Amino acid sequence: MENEEIDLRKLNIYYLAKIKYIIIFILIFMTIGNLYTYIIKEPLYEATSTLGLATHDRAIT
Repeated sequence: MENEEIDLRKLNIYYLAKIKYIIIFILIFMTIGNLYTYIIKEPLYEATSTLGLATHDRAIT
């Protein structure tokens, strides 16, 4: 079995040259995910909450 070395400098240069494609793909999939979440997908559950504040003189609800 032959022991091959990996040149990290060349690997970094290669990925830095492709960074614009990586960013474009990330933005595309983020946009698709947001469209699916906010436009297409119907929410299954709804949550509500109430907050009660109390002071010494009176209660605010």
